[in-house]
Amino acid sequence: MKKMTIRLLWPQEQAEIGQWQCEYIRASATDNNPDVDMVVLADILPSVFASQSQGFALHVIVPAEIALFERVVLPARNQRQALQALPFLVEEQLADDVENTHLAVGRKLSDGSWPVLAINTSWMQSLLNYLQGHGIQPNAVYVDANMLATKDSQLCIIMHASRVLLRSHSIAVAIDIANAPLVMQLLENFSAYRFVDIYLDPDNEKQQILAQQWATEFAALEEIKTTIEPLTTQLSSFLSAEMAGINLLQGRFFFKQKSEGLSWWHVGIAAVLLLVIGQTTLQLTSGWYFNGAAEIAERSAEDQYRKLFPSARQVSDPRKRLASRLAEAGSSNSSDSSFVTVFGSSVQALNSVADAGITIQQLRYDGKRAELGLDLKAGSIEQIDKFKQALMKRSLQADIDSANESEEGVLGSIKIRAGA
Repeated sequence: MKKMTIRLLWPQEQAEIGQWQCEYIRASATDNNPDVDMVVLADILPSVFASQSQGFALHVIVPAEIALFERVVLPARNQRQALQALPFLVEEQLADDVENTHLAVGRKLSDGSWPVLAINTSWMQSLLNYLQGHGIQPNAVYVDANMLATKDSQLCIIMHASRVLLRSHSIAVAIDIANAPLVMQLLENFSAYRFVDIYLDPDNEKQQILAQQWATEFAALEEIKTTIEPLTTQLSSFLSAEMAGINLLQGRFFFKQKSEGLSWWHVGIAAVLLLVIGQTTLQLTSGWYFNGAAEIAERSAEDQYRKLFPSARQVSDPRKRLASRLAEAGSSNSSDSSFVTVFGSSVQALNSVADAGITIQQLRYDGKRAELGLDLKAGSIEQIDKFKQALMKRSLQADIDSANESEEGVLGSIKIRAGA
């Protein structure tokens, strides 16, 4: 897919976004020699709008000076959960209030951490409002230093004009070359690097002196292989690793991309074909499916019965055996710790807090310990605690084993025994 890129430059003397200097790059995904124009953002918007109308994707690259890169450890299994937990973990590391900061998260790294970018919400909103006001919606917004490709144990340093860009798995930052001594201070863990690649302008004497100084310092600190290469191409040629970069269009700025339109007759033919295929498949497989579903249900019931009664040897008919167990327990002089007593009191306690909106997801009973385990789903941790108090009022021991927030609410488990 053909794309165009707008790279906002740094530093900028103009405060208005429309007057920012930028590079306008028109290239396909395989074009190694793209056309690059140095222009004012406002001057290229008509061309961008026309190209986007023809199916070009638009990527916007912003300078790393206005963003913060961090790596955090999150108790999350996917990117959406990580995005929800971020504000609570990075709040202390932000210079501004977390309410004024937009956070975006990348793919989970091999060490279990999550890469995070933070940027001022108002600035991000102003950029998108400006573009959308001209009928333009970017497909992605990246941070330049974060787009530099890097490998394990590698540090990439690019000196470009008055900027120094640094990229490794743990940092993605840009500083003014006047603050070059800060570079060594930013690199806290030198043992993590085995390779350092430095790119510079071969005609810039100041950059050459700095590169030699850093190479000497790296060699003295650790066994690091340092290479110094001339920056013979434009900086934009290094910023082609979108897979490594974090797209800032997440959360409140998420934009659902429009799919390429299909004509109505294409849709109609596809619908008819799907209907015919689906009907034929349903008729051929319905018998097999329902037989399989019955077997799965039978095995599930047997597994559940064995969880409740681990001492059972053979379970030919789980339903009848469970009914027999309940009847036996209800008619005998069993102790207060029996399954029926504990389970019945637990149900009464749950009914007494019906307004809490708690539902039982799964139950387990340990006969040896006379302990009933319930997996619950609730709207909040407070609701689970309310259920615990109701259990204790009925002379039951109740311990909350876990309570974790998820997209569906709070998933928790509680262990219940007889005796307050």
